[in-house]
Amino acid sequence: MELILIRHAQAKDVDGNQVKTDFERPLTPKGVKQAKNLGKALKGFWDSEAIFLSSPLARAWETTTNLCEKIANPPPAFEFCAELGIPMDFDKLKAILQEKKANQAIMVGHMNDLAFFAAKILGCPGGALHFRKGAAASLIWEGDLRWGTGRLNWWINPEWLPEGA
Repeated sequence: MELILIRHAQAKDVDGNQVKTDFERPLTPKGVKQAKNLGKALKGFWDSEAIFLSSPLARAWETTTNLCEKIANPPPAFEFCAELGIPMDFDKLKAILQEKKANQAIMVGHMNDLAFFAAKILGCPGGALHFRKGAAASLIWEGDLRWGTGRLNWWINPEWLPEGA
């Protein structure tokens, strides 16, 4: 199986006026570009049978929406997944991945939980990976997911992608 983990793109800060809570933080214009650029980059890597799961926080689902619009036309559907919120529930996410039985899953979530989830899959220290805003990592493993059995397949930082989504 392949799991593509994506950290949400750049979002506005809570300011107490327009953005009152962490849950509702929208993407900045730069964040929209990051998400669209990543979607264009992932066109050649996604499986049309992939499942897309997004944290229910606004910045994650906006990232997912913009990403999906660039991956395919029509855009693939995605599901909200409470287990991808803050904090992530690693054991429930593992069960979801095993239950879905897809060849590829694409999940949009948050730091630091994405880094720790990836570390559990890869069997490395939790602080070993850092997902920049708009970054993506592909992890792969054979058979059922067991902690520590995954391999890093590829990594994308948003600065590596060309502008012009």
